[in-house]
Amino acid sequence: GEIYLEVAHDADAPFIVKSKNINVRVTGTQFDVIAYSDETVDKVILEKGSVNVNQALSDKDNMKKLQPGQMYYLSADKEEYVQEVDVSKYIAWVNDFYDCNDETLQHVANELEKFYGKQIECSPSVASLECSGKLDLQKDLGLLLKDITEVLDIRFYEKHGTYYISK
Repeated sequence: GEIYLEVAHDADAPFIVKSKNINVRVTGTQFDVIAYSDETVDKVILEKGSVNVNQALSDKDNMKKLQPGQMYYLSADKEEYVQEVDVSKYIAWVNDFYDCNDETLQHVANELEKFYGKQIECSPSVASLECSGKLDLQKDLGLLLKDITEVLDIRFYEKHGTYYISK
């Protein structure tokens, strides 16, 4: 899943977030952890403060310290790195927005599936269409998809709780 946390500093009681693949030791901060069981990567995005991150099975001496505006990335083959990112893109969902920039419709649909808990199927003819913009996640999923169809010249329908998108 994904969680956004604001944690106050307490040297006597460190706060640790553990997922299957990573540990995040918090030193007073605001950050986002992305660790879905069906995905091959784990990410920690730091907005404010600092955190120390390591792989769940590694020793405590092998921690990566993040600075605000950085993302820790752990791939399926356990390769890890830290890079500078636009934090607002990753935490927009906290404020009920999804910010996409040149992302495929399939990727956007996958992100909307996670947020709404509904299945969305893109036909191959539209899956690679590129999307950019800010989506209002306070809207009903059907209304949000309707907005997308007006911009991309596609259509959608819902059947038995699954949304289908096609030409």
